[in-house]
Amino acid sequence: ILANPDSKPNALHRDLLRAFLKPENIRLVTTNFDDHFSTAAGEVFMGNVPEVFAAPALPVGSQFSGIVHVHGSVTKDPLRLVLTDRDFGRAYLTEGWARRFIQDVFLNYVVLFVGYSHSDPVMHHLARGLPPGASNNRRFVLTSDDKHDSWANLGITDLVYPVRPGDDHTALQVALANWAS
Repeated sequence: ILANPDSKPNALHRDLLRAFLKPENIRLVTTNFDDHFSTAAGEVFMGNVPEVFAAPALPVGSQFSGIVHVHGSVTKDPLRLVLTDRDFGRAYLTEGWARRFIQDVFLNYVVLFVGYSHSDPVMHHLARGLPPGASNNRRFVLTSDDKHDSWANLGITDLVYPVRPGDDHTALQVALANWAS
């Protein structure tokens, strides 16, 4: 199911990548297992695909470029996927390779969350446990959820876009396409 050959990248994948302008500038972290960002990068940058990393072999979060599958990739050993609570505990707590990477990213880069709920308890604690001042104006989320207080409590600035009943997040797609352009 996770490696469905009928599943293909969409305009959102391409537009997020286009926002980086050049493949060597890409710093994209995904919890998705599919290879859509790599495929889309090849399309957007005419065959130039940045380096791709997959859990647990992650780069140093304070100095990386490329596409990072922080929870693993369908192109790698399926035993390396972060699928279960046990996997998540190993990745973020006992072995800690995902936590180290994410923490370094949060401390060293401006981060934009797209399509990420931030609902995992470990991510809540990680967000709240950053050093004072480390998260000020450095983490943002594109969201249709206007629960400002819950994002603010995590040190994340919410950028709310409208969703009408029956809408499929068209405003987000339009905004990202325009931003990329």
